[in-house]
Amino acid sequence: MKVDTKLIEELLDSSVSSYKISTATGISRQMIGKLRNGQADFHKGSLENAVLLHSFALEQKEAGMLKTKKLSTIEEIETKEELLNRLKKKTDEILITGPLAAEIYELHKGQLSDTERMGADLGSGGMQMIIEYLFIRLFEMNEHLSKEEKKMRRTITQLYYIKKISTETVLLRLKQLDY
Repeated sequence: MKVDTKLIEELLDSSVSSYKISTATGISRQMIGKLRNGQADFHKGSLENAVLLHSFALEQKEAGMLKTKKLSTIEEIETKEELLNRLKKKTDEILITGPLAAEIYELHKGQLSDTERMGADLGSGGMQMIIEYLFIRLFEMNEHLSKEEKKMRRTITQLYYIKKISTETVLLRLKQLDY
């Protein structure tokens, strides 16, 4: 059996929900979410999962259900003002280009994965959130940023996954889209 990787990519980029893919294939929603936002790569995963995804993608294509998301609705953002506007609206996906992209990608280095965050929250009995809040406030005091920039950074790290597309392009994807 040949596995068409382009078809799997089409499935992952489609409007088919992570829940539907998960129930049909037996692959967890968390893993589907990671595949969709670039935290995991199905090329490096198990052959069994690739076959399951391929089979489901074939079924969806034959049923006419494999419709790709409208990528044209994603606008490129180059300024902080545009980014703040999109963050206030809680836009699903935000494509950031130019020098601002490098600055936003730096926030990615401090982000915990969902698994790491859940482990820290459970292990600390909720105290981790208080400690994290205090550390963030201490770091913000040392940085000379406006209130809007501080709010922008908090919003991005709490609500969005940060994915580097190229050296001058970063994609922000709302975390709740993967559940």
